[in-house]
Amino acid sequence: MKNPYKTLGVPNDAGHEAIKQAYRRLAMELHPDRNPEAPEVADKFKDVNAAYALIGDPDKRARFDRGDIDAWGRRRPKPPNPPKATNPNTSSNSQSSSKPKADKPSDAPSRPKPEAKKDRASIRPSMSARKPSRTKKAASTGWLGGAIKADDLLGPLKTATSRRSKHNAQPLPDPNHKLRVTFLEAAHGVTKRLTTGRGRTLEVNVPPGIRDGQVIRLKDQGDVGPWGGRSDALVKIDVTPHKVFRTDGDDVHLEVPITLEEAILGARIRVPTVDGSVEVSVPSGANSGAQLRLRGKGLRRPGHAAAGDQVIRLVIKLPQTIDPSLKAFVREQKGRSSFDPRQNLASA
Repeated sequence: MKNPYKTLGVPNDAGHEAIKQAYRRLAMELHPDRNPEAPEVADKFKDVNAAYALIGDPDKRARFDRGDIDAWGRRRPKPPNPPKATNPNTSSNSQSSSKPKADKPSDAPSRPKPEAKKDRASIRPSMSARKPSRTKKAASTGWLGGAIKADDLLGPLKTATSRRSKHNAQPLPDPNHKLRVTFLEAAHGVTKRLTTGRGRTLEVNVPPGIRDGQVIRLKDQGDVGPWGGRSDALVKIDVTPHKVFRTDGDDVHLEVPITLEEAILGARIRVPTVDGSVEVSVPSGANSGAQLRLRGKGLRRPGHAAAGDQVIRLVIKLPQTIDPSLKAFVREQKGRSSFDPRQNLASA
């Protein structure tokens, strides 16, 4: 995903509601259950979810707009400080200042011996002026003898503190492994084994609430480096979309069909959640599109105790064959009510 705004088809200055509506429309169009014969749509569906997870969150969106993070939510490296401008006349000035002052003109004949001392004295400052510039150049390039980089050579000898500061200043490199988990495995957390291309087996502890596309770092579980020691293994998590659950940030959305009788009279029904089925009350007179919210039944982010909510959207569903007595009853009631469900369309 290159640009989350283009992925959702909204301008950069779009409001939060416009972004949410664009996401919901694309999520319905690209859902894998609606496109079972087009597997490439699943990748677009994941991109849409990743884009909304980024710019649908006001804090992440602000960080992305400032350039602090990229389109995948990874921290961007800060630009290096520009080198300080040096005065080209510095060495010449120091050179001239270090020279001994010349004697005043005299009628006496010059002697060769003092002139030789004066020449040697004038050479020394220029050599000392060139030496710091050579040292400064070697430090700025970071190369030893023009062949081996100093950072690479000293890498295994660095302290843990310097390594941590380096990781914090730079984004993660591209992941070298991929692990596929189901939606419920990602919600609850799971431990899985991953076999690398070189035949090594890695044990990956997937934390509860991990999102599609996030990366897990396995310290010292990567390949052996040229100077000994193992690098970190980076595992990208690929979450398979669920057939009924849909995510919106930390919230889990679910469409639940109800009968006409349940909608009119009210009822208690059982609905699935990520933690198992629960019983909920359908209020009397519920319409299609009415929503019920189950607090704390959504997803939680790794390392956080609080979880999102589960939002249930009720949809009245009629049987394919209508009962004749129900038909007769509705026909009998026809015209007795002044209710117009389309009255708002007249002013549109």
